[in-house]
Amino acid sequence: SIGLGARGSANIKVRQPLAKALAYVADGRAELSPELADVVRDELNVKELEFVADEAALVTYRVVPDGRQLGPRFGPRFPRVRSALTAATAEPADAAAIVRRVRAGAHVELVIDGETESITPEEIIVHTQPAEGLAVVNDRGVTVAVDTTITPALRAEGLVRDLVRQVQTLRKEADYRLDERITVGVFGLSADTRAAMTPFRPYLCDETLCTNLLLEDDGGAWDRRETVKLEGEAVEVAVRR
Repeated sequence: SIGLGARGSANIKVRQPLAKALAYVADGRAELSPELADVVRDELNVKELEFVADEAALVTYRVVPDGRQLGPRFGPRFPRVRSALTAATAEPADAAAIVRRVRAGAHVELVIDGETESITPEEIIVHTQPAEGLAVVNDRGVTVAVDTTITPALRAEGLVRDLVRQVQTLRKEADYRLDERITVGVFGLSADTRAAMTPFRPYLCDETLCTNLLLEDDGGAWDRRETVKLEGEAVEVAVRR
């Protein structure tokens, strides 16, 4: 669910395959059985799942004191509070450690003018910056990032997955049997899109039980035929027995 939230934050639909998901687990339990790893990869529609030992590989944090709360509390000493917190979070690992304490509801101890002061989680503001090319979500000590770089091959695979969904909808509307073999027509593809999708033709046929895929209309009758959008490109999709 955290990984799906990361995808959603980048506005990438689940049918679009991505290269990789990366995860950091705060308590160190960064292992999954091969079967569960397969489930995660399938649900997130990613090619690889990788656990990282350092949260800094996924995100950087800027931790600042909440002036509205700490200003009245410390008065003229507030700039020293800000300086102490800046020093305590200068290293990415230190910043991540303080963020974990804040998220766990624990106080943060700062040395100010030689005295130890306890700062509550509510008095600290955390600004999050994902690493370049990643979309990141954190919840309950787990940080998950997805690689948002969509290569031409990944884009083409996403188009085919979207096309499979469209064909499956037409199959249902035509009331075909689940095991019924069909002919599929896809008309109006641009030359570039057609070329990009060619390697995934067997996948499309396997998923839709298509024994004959037509990219040019042969003038025959179709049981169902509709115009759909594939990433903004209008194409016609048709099915028949």
